[in-house]
Amino acid sequence: HAGAVATVTLNRPAALNAVYGDVFRQLLSHLAAIDADTTVRVVVLAGAGRAFCAGGDKNVDIGASATWTAEQRRAEEELAQSAVRQLRALRVPVIARVHGVAVGAGCDLALACDLIIASDQAQFGQFWVRRGLVPDLGAVYMLPRLIGLHRAKELILTGRLIDANTAARMGLVNEVVPHAELDAAVARVCA
Repeated sequence: HAGAVATVTLNRPAALNAVYGDVFRQLLSHLAAIDADTTVRVVVLAGAGRAFCAGGDKNVDIGASATWTAEQRRAEEELAQSAVRQLRALRVPVIARVHGVAVGAGCDLALACDLIIASDQAQFGQFWVRRGLVPDLGAVYMLPRLIGLHRAKELILTGRLIDANTAARMGLVNEVVPHAELDAAVARVCA
């Protein structure tokens, strides 16, 4: 916490902040604590290192999921979806501070926030198709509402990576600032 601003940082920089079950469990725990803290009036979701979030951790997911039963797979999917729902349901606004890559689940986490402030070095993508998957963390719902149906289908079906300025032109990002000014821009919105 810094005053009334709570920052939640995805902190797996060596894995580009890729997410998996334990990360979602921790995120749920932190979000519940923030929601219960009446001194917090805004939340910033950030990533450590050079990425916001590179999506699901295929090094963890693929190995573990090979032995999952259908019930275990469903439980893991529900866990991730619960984290996104909790992020969207917080009683205070949430700002995604995106300074690097935000793809797959990482892009969906950013989409779950109320505002997205991006560095000019940020990149966004719906990489689910690259793993033979359908976006399951809210993109199918959020993207068409933000950027229109055809643009949403384009990103989801092609898995194309777009830069921050393209994302802003599409309506995916609220503001793009020079990389060195990202923290100041987020602080200004939080003030």
